[in-house]
Amino acid sequence: VSDTDTGGRVFFPSYVRLLNEAILHMFRVRGITLHPTFSLTYVDNKPLEGHFVVGEYSCRIEAPSQYDDVVKIEVWVKKIGERSITFEGRMLDESRGITIAKGSITYVYVNNDKSKEIPKELIRLIHSAPTHPEEYF
Repeated sequence: VSDTDTGGRVFFPSYVRLLNEAILHMFRVRGITLHPTFSLTYVDNKPLEGHFVVGEYSCRIEAPSQYDDVVKIEVWVKKIGERSITFEGRMLDESRGITIAKGSITYVYVNNDKSKEIPKELIRLIHSAPTHPEEYF
């Protein structure tokens, strides 16, 4: 219920949270995990110096969604830079056959609160992520 407003519609920050969760799931599928405090990033259980932080996000709500709607989330890589990576995604209500929201999140790789070049091990695994829609929820 915390994902809905008083009218029973999905509360707008929930779309970005769900998109972020789908992207983190995409990371896990590829052997990239984050320490629960988000202070370290692991590749195949080996810690790296640094971690990702959200640098920018956007979300466009295309149609209303309500409590108990079943939503499919698709995410893909839009751009990989030296210090950041941008993902895009969309949320679909298949029962109505519509896109309910679209969004993007840019993560910046940091160490000691300064942006840093993304390690090659991470780039290699991120390059294996789709550049077209792939379902995660």
